[in-house]
Amino acid sequence: MIQRHDSLIVEKITRLLIPFIQVFALYVYFHGHYSPGGGFQAGVLLGASFILELLVGTRRELSHLSVRSEFLLATLGVGIFAGVGGLALINGGRYFDYGVISLFGSDPAMRRYWGILLAEGGVAMVVSMTLLVIFHVLAFLPERTGKKQP
Repeated sequence: MIQRHDSLIVEKITRLLIPFIQVFALYVYFHGHYSPGGGFQAGVLLGASFILELLVGTRRELSHLSVRSEFLLATLGVGIFAGVGGLALINGGRYFDYGVISLFGSDPAMRRYWGILLAEGGVAMVVSMTLLVIFHVLAFLPERTGKKQP
């Protein structure tokens, strides 16, 4: 069971660090095509920042997300990832051949840029929401089953 942490120092430092973690997650996401990183690493960072908020108790609003809504968002991420590949098939290319997707402009380099960015966005959504689902199931399982923790 998750309970609010009573340390003012831990709470203030967490409030200070979480925005930096989330901005770094965006940096890793947007520079994933040029350098190591991308959707998976950004999703882990983003999910970890949400879990940190829940552990310390700085933002209790996040706990209103149910496991069902987190699971649906993870499923949406899978749909985005697979949908970008499907767009390539519809446009006559191979699965995840972003250069043939005509929705992303006329330049093949820009088509690949936007295709990779959208696919990695789906991956980031899947990873971050899956981490939250796992956390919520493990953290709140004793409350749901009625069993006491040792």
